[in-house]
Amino acid sequence: MPTATFTHELQADTSDDPLLTLLTIDHADLAEPMRLVMDRVACISRGATFNPYPFEFAAPGDGDEGSTAARIVIDNIDRRIIETIRALSTPPTVLVEIVLGSDPDAVEESFPPFEIRAASGDRMQISADLTDIDDDGEAATRFHFVPSMAPALFN
Repeated sequence: MPTATFTHELQADTSDDPLLTLLTIDHADLAEPMRLVMDRVACISRGATFNPYPFEFAAPGDGDEGSTAARIVIDNIDRRIIETIRALSTPPTVLVEIVLGSDPDAVEESFPPFEIRAASGDRMQISADLTDIDDDGEAATRFHFVPSMAPALFN
């Protein structure tokens, strides 16, 4: 549950307390997760150091044209990120959290874990659509239960 301070800062026209987006990219093959913060200086949150890195995060949501997937776009100023993601045999997980600059240990908003299914990049930026790991949107079976196939379910 977001704090009153977070809600106030979110609704304010201007603020001296920045909202920081923390991005953690993790995989079993990585020695340690890649931790990035959308800021100019490093951020220590819950004992972990998040390195400053320019990126954009678009949260999943419903727009005028239907639901939209989450997406990240990372400036490609260090080729090691795209090389690391491409070298992994299975999709890495991505955790996105929002904290206040004045209290980075208190996570104000957290999104469910995502997976990077496909990443593309050029010399300027890396972009990836994020897939929700939770499979609530997946079909439970490959069968469609209709009255002609399972009449007992409809009595």
